[in-house]
Amino acid sequence: MEEIDAKLAAASVNDTSTRRSDSQDKLALVNERNRKANMEAVRQAELAEAERKREERKRAALAAKAANADGDARLKSVPKAR
Repeated sequence: MEEIDAKLAAASVNDTSTRRSDSQDKLALVNERNRKANMEAVRQAELAEAERKREERKRAALAAKAANADGDARLKSVPKAR
């Protein structure tokens, strides 16, 4: 009888560790999935930011070119009263 009780106790310990292991495996999979999703979201955000900056530089260059379109015009200045 004691031998059977010992085997049952050992089996219940193994069953608990197996359940714990299964839940840890599931959590590990979920963590891995979330980590990959986060990495992809960061990559997309960085690409979007780079595109925004490129467009901003392009608009600034066009504005500067338009401002200097009349290169022969004199620079307007405000005379100082002495």
